[in-house]
Amino acid sequence: MGGNSIIMIVVGLSLMLVGVIVTISGVIALIRSNKTKNWPATDGQVNEAHIEERRMNYTVNHQRRTRITYEPVVSYTYQVGGRTFSGHKIQEITSSYNQEKAEQVAAGYPAGGAVKVYYDPQKPEKAVLVPGGGGGGIALIVGGIIMGGIGLVLVILTFLF
Repeated sequence: MGGNSIIMIVVGLSLMLVGVIVTISGVIALIRSNKTKNWPATDGQVNEAHIEERRMNYTVNHQRRTRITYEPVVSYTYQVGGRTFSGHKIQEITSSYNQEKAEQVAAGYPAGGAVKVYYDPQKPEKAVLVPGGGGGGIALIVGGIIMGGIGLVLVILTFLF
């Protein structure tokens, strides 16, 4: 087995390992997200809504690039059992959007407006405004499976050729 074969096997096994980790992370995120569908609801009030810019730097063909996404952030208060809590999650899995979509989402939560808040009955300090929403978990699962599959193909092809 030559040096290139060993490199291909190491790369393939690394992709498989990362794929498994990403897939497991997606399954955990999806389970956590689905649990929110069974949480009880209470009335809450929006304190503030805005968007935050997220920058991710990466390199393609030796050229540095920046990907910009936007995340709507909503702060709200709600009461459970006579205690007041503050929350900031819209969904269990955070979503990023282009600027226009993020502004639309944030605009749906005007300051002072009433909202339904879904809270964890075991830990009422954990809450979301939109229960469910496991799209991010599904994306992680699919991405992890694809990554792991590419790694597996690399390893198999190395042994075949």
